[in-house]
Amino acid sequence: MDCREAQSLIVPFIENQLQAEQEEAFIKHIEQCSDCYDELEVYFIVFSGIRQLDGETQDISDFKGELKKYIHAHKEALNRRKSRNMRRRVLTAFTVLLILLAGGGVYWMYQTNSAGVQNVVIKVQSAFIYSQGEAVSKTVEDTLDIENWKKSDYKKIIRKVEEESHEENSTD
Repeated sequence: MDCREAQSLIVPFIENQLQAEQEEAFIKHIEQCSDCYDELEVYFIVFSGIRQLDGETQDISDFKGELKKYIHAHKEALNRRKSRNMRRRVLTAFTVLLILLAGGGVYWMYQTNSAGVQNVVIKVQSAFIYSQGEAVSKTVEDTLDIENWKKSDYKKIIRKVEEESHEENSTD
């Protein structure tokens, strides 16, 4: 930031109208540039005097000390904001990482246990196979050979289950 830009930001700084990035750059500049700091000091004294005359603030006897406190308070606020933003970013990154790890773990478990999952699916499917409005009472293990399930066509196995079910119903 150059002196011209810093001097144009003096009044907005005193009136708390700067955005965080502008305020940070402004404070860095006035800490390094004595001319701009002196200019800020003059404006601060004038604004503080006007506020005192209007009864908005109490009497200030040490304007220079008050200016240092004002600048320090703004630096502290900037640091708190930066710290909060950093914590928010770290927390967000950590949350995303946890979600990715959980999703990867679930995917890995599904891939490594696909045979077990197929067995569960077969058992669930057998519970929903109906014959003439009545549920088939046999379990999949009784009706199907799991190894044949993997090798055979789905429709053939279902037909086999239906045929066995019809045979049981006709013998009853």
